[in-house]
Amino acid sequence: MIWKTLVFALLSAVTAMAGERMTIWVCNLGNLHDQTVVHARNVVTEIFGRLQIEVRWTGCEGTGISRVAWPGSNIILRLRRAEPPAGEPVADADLMGMAFTSAGNAGNLADAYYRAIRRFARRNRADAPDVLAYVIAHEIGHLLLGPGHVEGTIMAARWDARTLAAVRQRRLTFNAAQRAAIYRALRARTTMLAKAQANGE
Repeated sequence: MIWKTLVFALLSAVTAMAGERMTIWVCNLGNLHDQTVVHARNVVTEIFGRLQIEVRWTGCEGTGISRVAWPGSNIILRLRRAEPPAGEPVADADLMGMAFTSAGNAGNLADAYYRAIRRFARRNRADAPDVLAYVIAHEIGHLLLGPGHVEGTIMAARWDARTLAAVRQRRLTFNAAQRAAIYRALRARTTMLAKAQANGE
């Protein structure tokens, strides 16, 4: 009887967490090759799809939103060829992306630095578009979860041979606690967006 109750509770939790979604606005400021961007988008979609999160992609060209943070579940991703901004804190020799958060909390804007990504990929004999995809997923993780790193997950601070092996095999993912926190963050953003729309903002 107890195990049936536990199974029912687990299934209810999974059902409750199904169907989340987020929109990512891609600003290709570095003019990365379309094939590279499409590949990265597909892998990111796959990563969050395993969490039953639907990713909707759109472009930001000509919209003037490259520096603003939209409310709700929208996320702005800027793809850059340049190196990270000088003077920013560096946790590792390879700073391949950055999430811009407010007072250490979640945010809406993230950068991916393709020059650093490509250099890292070449040095480690990895596929640069694959690395780009996981950098994007990592930075989106920060936007939803806030600061902090957990080794053995997408949110690892330093990427070593084991991390890259997991990337190649598509095994690198978020752990259970991160998944639950991501669902809570997306629900909160959806609620905030609904309130903003209701108020005509």
